[in-house]
Amino acid sequence: MIADGQWSWSDGSNSNYVNWANGQPTSNTGDNCATQQFSDGRWYTRDCYLTRRPYFCEMSQVVTPCPTLPTPIGNNFTAGEWIYDETAGKCYLLLSYSFAGYPRFDISRQFCKSYGADDLVSIMSENENTAIGGYVVPFSMANHWFANDAAMIGLLNNGTGWQWVNGQKVSYTNWLSEPNSTSYGWGRLEYGYKAGYRNQWDLGGTFLYDGCAVIICEKVIQKN
Repeated sequence: MIADGQWSWSDGSNSNYVNWANGQPTSNTGDNCATQQFSDGRWYTRDCYLTRRPYFCEMSQVVTPCPTLPTPIGNNFTAGEWIYDETAGKCYLLLSYSFAGYPRFDISRQFCKSYGADDLVSIMSENENTAIGGYVVPFSMANHWFANDAAMIGLLNNGTGWQWVNGQKVSYTNWLSEPNSTSYGWGRLEYGYKAGYRNQWDLGGTFLYDGCAVIICEKVIQKN
């Protein structure tokens, strides 16, 4: 883009490289942005507000601060994947269990910690809930051949009200049908097309029984 009569990159970075087409850049009024021609890769000036074009976005490369999984993963888990979310300041660990008889809530918490996570995930906002739903669908498809199910999260009720395993207050909720405040059990996140991609929560089961094919753990990298 052009500012103060000089062409520059929008992020302020310095570069001497240019790839203008013949006769470019022009000095036409309003032609303060540049486009790239697909056919030859050359640059052309365009009006920033009158031209609608496909666009490229750029993300800075981030060194993922997540732990590494042991190989093989063992404990009847078939897959594990760390995902770093810079906005949330967390690393999410998705674990895929291999057969029915999935590990119950307390055992799942132990598995999270054994692979370097803090605990099961605690979801603090709508944005975080949406992001997690977006992470778990392709992971489930790759490891279970289906794109809808339920994933275990760190929401529990000992009979005195719902709370997160990290001790934080439950301020954001996304219940499919909110259970009674004295319901004894743990929560899970319903994901995928059968759930309408709304990533809503429901009562997963009791602490002694039941589990999920996918377990979502977290490791907090920075406090927000």
